[in-house]
This record gives sequence, C-alpha cells and structure tokens, in this order.
Amino acid sequence: MAVCCAMDVPLEPRVIVMPSSIFVCGHFPLKAHRETASRLLARVLGDGGHVDFPTVTEICDQAEGDAEETRLVVQILYAALQGTVGGSNTSRQLKAVTIAHEFLYDELARHAMWNCPGMLDSLDRLHEGSHFAGKGPAAESIRLLTAEIRRHLFACLEKDLQLQYELQATLLTCSL
Repeated sequence: MAVCCAMDVPLEPRVIVMPSSIFVCGHFPLKAHRETASRLLARVLGDGGHVDFPTVTEICDQAEGDAEETRLVVQILYAALQGTVGGSNTSRQLKAVTIAHEFLYDELARHAMWNCPGMLDSLDRLHEGSHFAGKGPAAESIRLLTAEIRRHLFACLEKDLQLQYELQATLLTCSL
C-alpha cells in the first residue's frame, strides 16, 4: 500500500472509482471525504439540483444512525415542503417528498419526521393542494408520495402506541 507524499493519505491502486473520490498520485484514496447528508440535500434541493436514485441513497446512507444529522435533514425537507403546489416551489417539493419517502425505511428518520413540528400539516396541505394544482406528472407524484408518507407515519405511530400499551400491560401484570 502506497502513501501519497503530499497528503499522507493511505492509497490503494485498485479501488473502484466513486463520484466522491479524488484522483491523487495515480491512485484513489481509500476513503474519500463525503458531504454530510444535510449539505448534500441542501445542494440537491437548490436550483439545478438533481434527484436520482444514487443521490437519494447517499443522503439516506449519510444520515443513517446519526440522530442529529437526521434531524437536520428532516428540518431541511420540512422547509422545502412549504408553499403551494403548482408554483415555483413544485420542483423542490417533489424532490423533498421523494427523499422523505425513501426516509421511511429508516426508523430514526420516521420518528424525526413524526416529531418535526408542522411536518404532518405540510404533508396534508401538499396532498390536498396537489388535487387543485392540475393533473401534471409533478402534481400526481406529489399526491402519491405524500399519501404514502402520511400512511406510513401514522402506521408507525399506531405500532408504537400498541407496543407502549403492551409494555404497560406487562408491567402492570408483573406488579400485581
């Protein structure tokens, strides 16, 4: 294994090229510095930002298991959901609900979305507003994704409440 003399970075000559890798001294770094999920999300939601499967996956992977980073991502998603469907915010809102939908696979992210003040109201408003915004593909996608996100978040709440009820019943039985 070689070490790049200018950076003291351990190098491996046969590492697969990743988009975030930097070509250094004829080799690729073993672990390139990656953007945080919140910074990547902010960049993607900006004008000209592009949401594709690898980008969504990277955002979710970068936030996974990190409560503070997940909370920041959810706050950015919440901010992007503001405004009315059909206006200049539609592209940003579609990107945000696409990423929020993928966040449903992460328990920490689901809880962060559920506990984000105003998130459910924003999802409700977008879901209802998409009915009046027309029948275009963006409005249809927003309507579908917000319905799924709301359904999953409420199902998680119901499951959590059921578990709490069962735990309390067990504790009560044990104390008798």
